[in-house]
Amino acid sequence: MFTFAPSVVLCSAVIIAFVSFAWAARSHFVDTQERSLGMRLVFAITPLGTLLTVATYAYYPVGLAQCAVALCLYAGSLALFWWAIRSTQASHRLSVVFSTDSPEFLVTGGPYRYIRHPFYTSYLLFWSAGVAATGALWLAALMAVMGALYWSAAKAEERKFSHSELADSYAAYSARTRMFIPWAL
Repeated sequence: MFTFAPSVVLCSAVIIAFVSFAWAARSHFVDTQERSLGMRLVFAITPLGTLLTVATYAYYPVGLAQCAVALCLYAGSLALFWWAIRSTQASHRLSVVFSTDSPEFLVTGGPYRYIRHPFYTSYLLFWSAGVAATGALWLAALMAVMGALYWSAAKAEERKFSHSELADSYAAYSARTRMFIPWAL
């Protein structure tokens, strides 16, 4: 007889999301081969944080309500992530996080119609799911660290746009589109 185990379901969701994100880092984003400190931090903390999240689920009791909320956050994270992948898949592949190259195009379709940084938003939803499920302070600290890194990366990308040939187009775009959440920030 099958018994519902929230920790097994949540660990599976974490692994599915992490594999999706890792695939994109290696196969979807254009890697400039530069390894800035920010890039190294994101690429080091993400797998370690994922392992910490899985370990937390393995040892922390998660109720059905918390599991449902976390699963909704994981589903939202993955839906937004794959929508952004689809919107940038053809000729609009974006540079990897913290790259220093100059932007050559502006994506404004798909989720970019509503937020300027849908990939970072999807990652923030991913990290927030662990906090929602467990309330663990170490996962909240991890989410805060990753949020600070994504904020820093987003601001760096926006500075790149402001110094590129797309500065005017990006200024108009950012005036009508929010950074991470359609109704805030």
